[in-house]
Amino acid sequence: MDRNLLIQRLFIKFLLILTLFILLQTTAIAAVTDTPILDVIGDRSVNENSLLTFTLSADDPENDTLTFSCPDIDSIAGATLDASSGLFEWTPYL
Repeated sequence: MDRNLLIQRLFIKFLLILTLFILLQTTAIAAVTDTPILDVIGDRSVNENSLLTFTLSADDPENDTLTFSCPDIDSIAGATLDASSGLFEWTPYL
């Protein structure tokens, strides 16, 4: 399999898991609150052994302090997500 395709698939998996987790967590907190909205990340690509980095951001209609997390981030070797800043970093090695 093409390495870039594999990297893209892993990254898409991460985004889907992160989005689902944010939706589930905000829904579980209180059904009467307005859900925070994750800003669009956009497509990203990176060569093998090069750092991929971006910062997540979201808007909360009630101006609550938001934290970012991804329960399956450990399944992506070397990936980190800063809970307060939303900074995601990952260097794909294949």
